[in-house]
Amino acid sequence: MKHFIYKTTNTVNGRYYIGVHSTDNLDDGYLGSGKLIKQAIKKHGRDCFDREVISFHETRKEAMEAEYLIITEEMIDGNLSYNMVQGGDGIKPKSEMTSAELEYFEKKFWKRSPVRTPQNIELIRQWISDGASLQEICRRFKKLGYKTLSKATVKSICNDNGIAITNSRDPRILEFIKDKIVEGTPYKEICEALRSFGLKRSTAFITEIVRENDLDLKRPRFNYIRRPENIKVLKELYTVRGWGSRKIANYFRDEGISVSEVTVLQISKELGLSKAKKKTK
Repeated sequence: MKHFIYKTTNTVNGRYYIGVHSTDNLDDGYLGSGKLIKQAIKKHGRDCFDREVISFHETRKEAMEAEYLIITEEMIDGNLSYNMVQGGDGIKPKSEMTSAELEYFEKKFWKRSPVRTPQNIELIRQWISDGASLQEICRRFKKLGYKTLSKATVKSICNDNGIAITNSRDPRILEFIKDKIVEGTPYKEICEALRSFGLKRSTAFITEIVRENDLDLKRPRFNYIRRPENIKVLKELYTVRGWGSRKIANYFRDEGISVSEVTVLQISKELGLSKAKKKTK
């Protein structure tokens, strides 16, 4: 394995990129993996770039250390370099950076993303609090003209600014949805109920949960008699008063709820109800 520092030059405008590469094939055509150099290659085409080797090194670590000395702040600040950060191992985690490093990268790298403005960060904060998913936030920004925004970028912005991302697969939420599905609650009503968790979800989201957990295999077709308040009435009529399925069905029909005797019997079996015993004289 050969480890070396290379320089890729744009023959159209003279701009260049310096990086470290490790390979067994010196003619592998590698030009660089930096964000700006990749954009430039996409714009001008690979034929407009030449790569030259600056120096070879025994190990990749030695190459990284040498690159750190080559790529300076002055080079990054200039108009010719495609490099966005100083050489070496790249950007350290924010938790390991000094205040000076944080200030430098905030100015030179992170703020280069056009979406990282105070106004957009507040928009993300508001949308997250409203329950919007990362994918939905990306769609909204794309409508505003930010064509290359990814979910990873949105997540990074949230992490950098202390915005908590609500996990829609939270066990409590999942259990809540399961219970509602078993009760026969319409998907639209489940979506409304999810607002209590600070989530705005569509019926498509509920359908996704149903499929993930095979809830639709045993889920009875929804009928308004399956509402909690109507189930309570049905229980009383069946177990306390001892009414039959036909009489109960007629009762609900008079109340404006269309239900068949078969449905009443099915619900009674599902709930394990037993009729009240008739008193003997």
